[in-house]
Amino acid sequence: NATVPSNIGTYNKDKDSFESNNFSIALNQRINDQWLAGASALYSKSTTDFDDGDYKDAHTDQENGSAQAYVDWRYLPGSSLKLQYGHSIDKSDSSSQYGSVFDTKQDQISLVGQHQLAVGQGIYGVEHLNQSLDSSAYDIDDRDVTSAFLGYVLANNEFDAQANLRYDDNSQYGDETSYNLGGAYHITPNIRAGASYARGFRAPTFNDIYPGYGGNPDLKPETSDNYEAFVEYSTLLQTTRLTGYYNDVENLISYVASPTPSNPYAGATQNVNEAKIKGVSLTSD
Repeated sequence: NATVPSNIGTYNKDKDSFESNNFSIALNQRINDQWLAGASALYSKSTTDFDDGDYKDAHTDQENGSAQAYVDWRYLPGSSLKLQYGHSIDKSDSSSQYGSVFDTKQDQISLVGQHQLAVGQGIYGVEHLNQSLDSSAYDIDDRDVTSAFLGYVLANNEFDAQANLRYDDNSQYGDETSYNLGGAYHITPNIRAGASYARGFRAPTFNDIYPGYGGNPDLKPETSDNYEAFVEYSTLLQTTRLTGYYNDVENLISYVASPTPSNPYAGATQNVNEAKIKGVSLTSD
């Protein structure tokens, strides 16, 4: 049983099971020294039984899958251009008192290149993403995101540096430019210190927006200024890093609980006008 008798309103003495079938395949072929091609796919289908009071045989059927294919052209040592297409699905059909159906699909095509420079390496690319949703709980909707990005990476025995610039044109939320800058200095061969800044952007997901499970159609995108500084000690046997961070967020997307006597789980996703997140972390591997 998924629940115990004391769980009033949910408990049902029937047996509850879980069954899942999973498949995957990957193929890669080197055509010659310059060309590489490949394809891969993952698929999972499952049924989960659960208790839902007097409703017998309450269960959820789920399907998740993704497939991609690519061609990679390595035209110079350290330089390449990769064209890739991917498709993914996420389906859920719940049979219960409050049955619901979700069906999401995503298609993405990208062209990403990297080019070896005299000092460091350049990264560039464009991509297009289409997300669609069909659900008994939500309105049918879809959105497109077209993006372009540039980057630069430098790594040697003294300095590490990284700079990235990204532009997104979101059919639902307009256009936005985000970027980050970071650098580090090797004080000794084993000790490194650095800092970074990033301008962040996060659009609400479909689940954030649509009502039914606490969604809010009036949500605004989240933007943030993110600062980080660190010192790191590394040897052949371990890496230990102390990091301090500070994030200043506008319109933070967060779930706000507002329970009522009739519904102790009531609440909705809201924008928090301003939020500051700061802290220190210590990790050792």
